[in-house]
Amino acid sequence: MDFELAQACATSEAARELANDAPLLFILAVDHARKQSWSLEAFNAFLAGKRSDILKAVGLPGSRSLVRLVRRLALSPLLPWELEDIRAALQNSEYLALMRHHPQLHVSHLRLLNRVRQPLWPGLLNLVDEHTSAVELSWLCRMIRDTLAMAGRNEQVLAGIHSREALQAQHDRLVERFNRANSRNSEEKRQDLAKELSEEHGDYPKPPLAPIEGIEPLRSWLELLEEGATMRHCVGSYDVPVALGEVFIYRMIHPERLTI
Repeated sequence: MDFELAQACATSEAARELANDAPLLFILAVDHARKQSWSLEAFNAFLAGKRSDILKAVGLPGSRSLVRLVRRLALSPLLPWELEDIRAALQNSEYLALMRHHPQLHVSHLRLLNRVRQPLWPGLLNLVDEHTSAVELSWLCRMIRDTLAMAGRNEQVLAGIHSREALQAQHDRLVERFNRANSRNSEEKRQDLAKELSEEHGDYPKPPLAPIEGIEPLRSWLELLEEGATMRHCVGSYDVPVALGEVFIYRMIHPERLTI
């Protein structure tokens, strides 16, 4: 893809101008031309047209506001398959409404929106910037998911979050509240909640990996709740991803006590 872009930049002044001024639009245009198997002449004629027409051709709304927004989007290295995700994000009116008011847009914001999807709130885009790595993005999505789960899907707990530090603090408060609530009348309360989870989700999923020395799987909803209370973290709220088979929880006994 990088070689294709370098070649495309060299084809005409219109190509160089678009690549410098609106690099994301240029990449989308090159990808579109490649799929259409256009000649060099057809490609250059396409780039010389209105940017709103280029947006329409690549499957996006041809509005002037989107032309301006795409122009403001700074880039980091992209994988070819990400282009479809970017197109999808730029067709989402809720995403666009949020991005229009953000002063420094980056492709990381599109990645975040595509992974979080809901809920959206004014401070969401402040959680990432041009330096955000894939690992940090995964951490953010997990923190948002866990915070919502512990709040009973009450989106208001995120409404005032404008930084990663604030998200971490809100998450930690909810962890403490969640585990404190499960610790009252401890065993009896957790057994009642485990019964509710069983009625809601069915049997606890069978772990895919057998235990080994020092590491053993959790095997029941009660063990999931007890693990969170014992370790004082939010794993007790993971009932939905566990029920869906998205995650499997194990406890490490030694060389140190961990939840994995």
